[in-house]
Amino acid sequence: MSSYASFLLTFGIALVLNEIQKLIWSTFPRYINIPELLRGSITIGFASISHYSLIVIGVGFIIFILFHIIINKTLWGLRVRAVWRDKVVAQTLKINPYTIYTIVFLLG
Repeated sequence: MSSYASFLLTFGIALVLNEIQKLIWSTFPRYINIPELLRGSITIGFASISHYSLIVIGVGFIIFILFHIIINKTLWGLRVRAVWRDKVVAQTLKINPYTIYTIVFLLG
């Protein structure tokens, strides 16, 4: 299958899935209440930052640190870096680059 056909097939599937989710859940926005623990804000100078935003920033930072540790301190991270630098050499070392690509894509 050519790359154009693959692209069109992927795009078509995305459009179909988008329409199916519209049929199931409709297009009207639904809102949820923020838990009591996350309500409120902290004022720093002229800026007011909500507790919810601080939690989201903190969780994002923790995920960043975890990915950094995984990529730089584990065997799997070494394999990811090997495939990133030179796929052919990684294949000679019996590393399957397509498995690495798939896992990294799923984690992203």
